[in-house]
Amino acid sequence: MLKSSFKPNASAEDKAVFSSLFHCWCHNPVATLSVCSLAQAYDLSAVLVQKLADVELTVGFLMQVSQ
Repeated sequence: MLKSSFKPNASAEDKAVFSSLFHCWCHNPVATLSVCSLAQAYDLSAVLVQKLADVELTVGFLMQVSQ
């Protein structure tokens, strides 16, 4: 369902699944990037990576990214 949520012929249910997961996971930057990658939403992933470049790097953040 996630893989098809960004295709032009995606069903409303597929889009709703991605939207629900995105809203739940968006509080954690690494989880957000993961759900976008799983959904093959590469344009959105690229935007997120650009935004993450502006985030202050902390040990906790780097540990999350490495996991």
